[in-house]
Amino acid sequence: MSLYEVEVKAFIADEERDLEKELDEARIRLLEIGAVEEGTIRQKDVYLSHPCRDFSETDEAFRIRTEWEAGTGDVRTMITYKGPKVSSRSKARIEREIDVEGSPPSELLELFKGLGFSEVMAVEKVRERYRLDEMEISLDLVLGLGLFIEVELGSDEVGKAEDRILAVLNRLGWTRLERRSYLELLLTK
Repeated sequence: MSLYEVEVKAFIADEERDLEKELDEARIRLLEIGAVEEGTIRQKDVYLSHPCRDFSETDEAFRIRTEWEAGTGDVRTMITYKGPKVSSRSKARIEREIDVEGSPPSELLELFKGLGFSEVMAVEKVRERYRLDEMEISLDLVLGLGLFIEVELGSDEVGKAEDRILAVLNRLGWTRLERRSYLELLLTK
């Protein structure tokens, strides 16, 4: 397991544009550079605030994620902790994710509320997943925000991973980078 999740996100289009057309164009660009499609999922991330520290000040995140696999209807629930960002060029950070098989998200939310956590906001998106070498690439249609691309690579060497990711985004022509999370973008909207 790599120490860091190195991720760079770029804005493609907001909800004012023809998102289906933008999505089709994005798919074509990805396939042209050799990315392989890995399927579509719907995700709902419920972000929680800690009872004793302010995650917006410590640059951390804690969430309950529910994923629905398109076509199969399979559901997966995970708890995720994201540590502070360690780079100014990307969202490189330590991330720990635990599958919570068989536990309904509502039960997990109630458990954490009982421990003093509170719900901040839910972020919902449809994510088309692609792979290019070891990189995970996602086209994210985020409810209330628009269309984004995320390129992610697990690595112990943040700078080298960032260089590789940025080279792919430049090759694709998406250079309007966004370092804030979807949660941060929605909270400022």
